Amino acid sequence: MPEIDKIPERLYEPNDPYHWTFDNLPLKNLHTRLSLVNSAVDINSTILREAAGNQGSLSNRLSQIMNNDGTLKLTAVDNLGHSIAKHTDGDGFVRMLSQERNKLANISAGATALKLQLGNTIFDDHTIKLVDSANLTWAINGAQELTLNTSFPLNEVNRHIFNQTAVPINLGSPNYIDYRTTSATTNFLEDSLRVYVNGVRLNPSAPVLVPPAAAPQLNAWKSLSYTPNPAAGTFALSHAITAADVVTVDFITAS
Repeated sequence: MPEIDKIPERLYEPNDPYHWTFDNLPLKNLHTRLSLVNSAVDINSTILREAAGNQGSLSNRLSQIMNNDGTLKLTAVDNLGHSIAKHTDGDGFVRMLSQERNKLANISAGATALKLQLGNTIFDDHTIKLVDSANLTWAINGAQELTLNTSFPLNEVNRHIFNQTAVPINLGSPNYIDYRTTSATTNFLEDSLRVYVNGVRLNPSAPVLVPPAAAPQLNAWKSLSYTPNPAAGTFALSHAITAADVVTVDFITAS
């Protein structure tokens, strides 16, 4: 509203002569003040009408989005599509769904890169290239699967067994000549069996002197060899030994 107080009121003064010019000064002054007030009211009225939009009045328009205490109405906000799916990316802001936020919750604060250590070599914030070798190849299955394939024939993959205690055949009344490589029937590859008696390795083609387990007198040593049976997983000593003698084997079996 204009500052009409700055226009001084003009009243009759005692020394004013009685004349129509002086008599009209207060009225002219009043007309000027009223004209300024009218102009200000017209401007404000125009602003209020424009602010009402198509709702008739500004109060009608505000009541649709605001509570009596000035807070926003949640229903009005929801009706405007205030959900992440309604938004668009732009100006440095990116939409994020609840599933994406849940993934970020599993990432430690300040985490920026993946660190990989192979032996004493550390790959920190580097690009790692997976390269095929002579027997191993990498394959991508879909968007999130990586497969390592081998060209080595699976029928040539063998299992090495060391320091296995041999088991006498017929445990109820063993002859301490015939043995199995394990308690179960486990066959072995040709020429892979190694037999040890009391720590001495035997030779299948030539006898070897083996000391006894309990009394290592020279005249108690035995000359032993063995005959393997790969398909049956057994072997036979050339001579009987005693229950105190320790028989161990090394062998290779097909996986």
